[in-house]
Amino acid sequence: MDVSTATTDALVGYTYSQVDDPFLRVQNSFVEPQELNMRPRTYYYLHSTSQPKVFGEYKAPPQTQLTQLGDIIIRKNGGNPLKRFPSDLLGKYRPLEVLGEGGFAEVYKVVRKNDGKIVAIKVPRINQGTSKLFIKEVSIWLHLNHPNIVRLYDADILPIPHLEMEYVEGVKINGKIVRNLDEYPKPMREDIALKIIKGIAEGLKHAHSRGIYHLDLKPLNILLTRDLTPKITDWGLAKIAVRTFSGSISGYTPLYAAPEQLAPSKYGGVDERTDVWQIGVIFYELLTGKLPFDGYTYEEIRGKIVDEGYNFKPPSTFSPKLAKYNKIFEKLLAKKKENRYQTIPEFLTDLKELEINKLKTTLSKRALRH
Repeated sequence: MDVSTATTDALVGYTYSQVDDPFLRVQNSFVEPQELNMRPRTYYYLHSTSQPKVFGEYKAPPQTQLTQLGDIIIRKNGGNPLKRFPSDLLGKYRPLEVLGEGGFAEVYKVVRKNDGKIVAIKVPRINQGTSKLFIKEVSIWLHLNHPNIVRLYDADILPIPHLEMEYVEGVKINGKIVRNLDEYPKPMREDIALKIIKGIAEGLKHAHSRGIYHLDLKPLNILLTRDLTPKITDWGLAKIAVRTFSGSISGYTPLYAAPEQLAPSKYGGVDERTDVWQIGVIFYELLTGKLPFDGYTYEEIRGKIVDEGYNFKPPSTFSPKLAKYNKIFEKLLAKKKENRYQTIPEFLTDLKELEINKLKTTLSKRALRH
């Protein structure tokens, strides 16, 4: 965008499609200046709730209309993004690459100077009032050690709040490095979708066995290795984002939010079954290339998710080959928690039975040929 200032009128249906320095600064009288990563092929719109005026980021279909918010100021940051690497951390790390930057945090690929190991550094923008919460919430991540969970090596608020974590290299698809599941082309092959979703489920199973729930599962929080091993990241950060911005930025992505996150008075509080719902939304998207509950506005998306009478299209609608998953999604995406899979192992058991039945069918067909 080549203008230094704009109103929301200028942002209606706006898609940032370039890849050079895609960082914009957004400011209004209610929100401190925040850098918003305008990712390619992602539609952005501003919304207001019962809270003071706010801004947010959502994936949405084409022709999305922005809810009017009043004037905001947008300016493009110039120069090398690496120059924004915090000077306070230069004693410990040598920055190599900007991996991501958004309203809540910056992520860098760096070399750890004391041993030369390549790691990733996430620098969240938190205020003084949430620094203690930062340590409390993120400390649970330090106790998670599993192949399908991004390893957190260290978390500190000095000299500035930062996380030191495992660097996940990504996978090359069509000549481009894809670092997370959000960037991976969809729908994907059934075998690849199963490999990825089972890996995510195994990571959740490990966390749930320790009483830890993610509650903000979405493709952007699933990193990929070169052999397509999925690794869940950003444990505990959703709650910090909410506190940091005083409720002005949602701590979850509405497109992947469970009914109990959007209407707790009706559906109760969050628990491990919230993660079951969110892995269900991801799995649905991997197989069909669509989201089970989408829309053109936040209100429309929320309405579909919390309305008991609104049902998603079964996967078989998109392909007869996916009919075998219909019943699984009925349990993954049940509006009421008591009708969902109660645990991740229950879900994995049904997936395993599906695969066994598929193998039996294949062997039976081969026997008939001979």
